[in-house]
Amino acid sequence: MCPTSVSKAPQTIWKYNYLFHLTIEHATGSTSPQIPRQLLADMHIGKEEEKAFNIEEEATDSWRKEHNIPGTESLLEMMQEEEKQKRGRSDTGSTAFSDSHNPKRPLIYSIPE
Repeated sequence: MCPTSVSKAPQTIWKYNYLFHLTIEHATGSTSPQIPRQLLADMHIGKEEEKAFNIEEEATDSWRKEHNIPGTESLLEMMQEEEKQKRGRSDTGSTAFSDSHNPKRPLIYSIPE
């Protein structure tokens, strides 16, 4: 989302400051930017990490609710659902011209010169 630096290196932002950075640098007026799910997952601070910093779970839960930020469980569910949808789609192009669609169509074994 951020432009590269003069040296063409990507900008480094601590995940603890990422929401602040997005709000300050990438919001349009009072509209927050769209955050890709993978970026949301990468910058997410889970409950175990919060415990390591001695942050009370109730404080985090109320802040997330107030600011419409998904909790760890909700984020994991979103990611799993997205992954399921991806697995249901084909990575290949159209098979509309495949030989398997018309068994009477002659097979081409070599390309004429």
